[in-house]
Amino acid sequence: MMRDRGDLRETLQNKARDLFALCDPEGKGYATKTDIEALRDEVPLPPNQLLQVFDALDANGDGKLTLHEFTDGFGIFLGIDALPQNNSDAQGGNETEDDDEMLEELLDHLGARNLFTDEEYVREMWSRVRKEDPVMRSNFEKFISKMAADLKESARERSNLQTTLKNRKEDHEAQVQSLYMEMEEQLRSEKERILEQERRKEQRLRDELEAELQLKDHQLKDLLEKHAQIESQLDELNSVDSEKKSENVKLQKDRDHLESRLAASERMLHEMKNQLSLLRKRSIEERRKRAQAAIKVSEGIALERENLVMELHHLKEINKQLLDEKDELALGTVQHMPKRVNSFKKNSQIERRADGNSTEIKLPIHMNHSDSEDQQNGSETPGKVRRTSLERTLADNHPLSETERYKNVHANRRPEDAVLSTSSGGSDMEDVDLDIQNNLNSPQREKSGRKYDPPSTSSDRYKSRANSTASVTSRKGLQQKIAKRKSGLEDAAPTRVFKVVFVGDSGTGKTSILQRFCTDTFKATFSATIGVDFQVKTIEVDGERIALQLWDTAGQERFRSMTHQYFRKADGIIIVYDVTSETTFRNVRNWMHNIQEGAQESVMVLLIGNKVDLCESETDRVVRTKDGVRLADEYGSLFFETSAKNGDSVCEAIEALASVLKTKEDEAMEHVLKLQEEEMEKRKRKCC
Repeated sequence: MMRDRGDLRETLQNKARDLFALCDPEGKGYATKTDIEALRDEVPLPPNQLLQVFDALDANGDGKLTLHEFTDGFGIFLGIDALPQNNSDAQGGNETEDDDEMLEELLDHLGARNLFTDEEYVREMWSRVRKEDPVMRSNFEKFISKMAADLKESARERSNLQTTLKNRKEDHEAQVQSLYMEMEEQLRSEKERILEQERRKEQRLRDELEAELQLKDHQLKDLLEKHAQIESQLDELNSVDSEKKSENVKLQKDRDHLESRLAASERMLHEMKNQLSLLRKRSIEERRKRAQAAIKVSEGIALERENLVMELHHLKEINKQLLDEKDELALGTVQHMPKRVNSFKKNSQIERRADGNSTEIKLPIHMNHSDSEDQQNGSETPGKVRRTSLERTLADNHPLSETERYKNVHANRRPEDAVLSTSSGGSDMEDVDLDIQNNLNSPQREKSGRKYDPPSTSSDRYKSRANSTASVTSRKGLQQKIAKRKSGLEDAAPTRVFKVVFVGDSGTGKTSILQRFCTDTFKATFSATIGVDFQVKTIEVDGERIALQLWDTAGQERFRSMTHQYFRKADGIIIVYDVTSETTFRNVRNWMHNIQEGAQESVMVLLIGNKVDLCESETDRVVRTKDGVRLADEYGSLFFETSAKNGDSVCEAIEALASVLKTKEDEAMEHVLKLQEEEMEKRKRKCC
């Protein structure tokens, strides 16, 4: 008997191990809640009951169910420790208890009657447990008790939820009813408000219509009164009509008399216009003669310049000879000194006469003149000044510095005294005093083909100088060029002459623009302008020949004081800046300020942005076009962007300036004529 019980015990332990292996499929040695939940498909229990079983078996509450805990928990059901008692209970139960009665009593005791929807299934399980495994009966009773408690708790929660839901529903219905009543109240109040507004609007319209009707009544009364007044006035006018007719006859006679006087005035006006036309022709003829006189003066200047160039060449040869003699003397050839000194004395004097003026140039025996001596000679005669400058040039074998050349050029020159006077009486030509030495003291500029012409001291700005930009190599060739130029100008002499001055920072391309406009050429290299250059260009504007005196000033800071002197009586001023240099553009305002201080108010300013050929795209530009336009608009000047290298817009810009100058002069002349006509009309009225 004991052996059978041991075998049964071992069998039950093996079954317990198999059941634990089912709960621990991974073989970890323990089972978790996740492993128990995975058995819901194999065990006919819901997940929450499986978790309750796990909590009941987990004695230490660590969330892990070991094999020992699993065997101890199910020991009663498996019959491991209480097998004798179970056997005796089973035998006694089979004899005394009925399965159905016991289940009914159990359900009544637990209060679980009518809790299960399928009591037949519960009875079947009860019978199977009692028959197959009586040991698990107590566990099954506990399970039924827990299930009954859970079902009761669920029923209570369900009842509470139903009660809560019912209360919520009643509250919601009450809120909806309250909102409905509130909305009804709002609609009613809004309706009353709108009706009240409509009533007020209707009353206001009624009042306005009544007031308008009253106004119309008053207007009608006024119109009736005015109608009566007009009828009375009409009667009066009819009575006065006869008087007016007699007055009209008298006025007709007065009109005839005035028409006769008007015809006489028109005849006088026609005669005045004829006289004015004659005066204009005379003025044009006088201008032509003045231009021819200026050409003649330019011829004399050019001839004298050629003579001085030849003289300078001869003096250079003498200087070379003297230097050779000096070298020989340094080598100790003392025995030949008297002969050479005599040769030097023989060739040390050169007398030159040109156009009735005598210029004597003497070479000194001692060549070491100081700068202080040169400055002391600055107050002497022009011939002596030129002689002193030549002596210093020949004495020094090294070229002069830029500052020394500037001093030599401008030591005895004076700024322009006056230009053409625009008064009705005209002005006479004055003597032209030109310092030719200014062209001789700059050999570097002579080689590069550029010239320096100081401003004229004449009071007539219609004097012009010859536009000669290259060195003349022979007197005969110079005379031929002057003869051709003279014949061309005589064929079409300019009727007007305008003085135009170029200003701007150094290196902006003023000289290049001038060369492009006058000769249509461009030189890649130009030395900085020293002092001022002068050229004359004749163009045709609106069918009329116009001569432009173009003054190219130096842009360096040390020449600014001299540049301002050329602003006097200038008709137009051209300010040039470099589109690739922001500094030259910023300095335009300084030039504008200088022009406002030194030039006359009627001067016309042209702003030119040069070197656009260096900007392949808009991003390469330092100064944008719109910036130049804005600055030109600020000062009321013309604006162009040019390229002296390509010739883009150079002629167009200067011709546009000439056209504006011509228009301004025409307007000024018309204003003068109008004033003269008004003055004559006033005199006629006084005579009448």
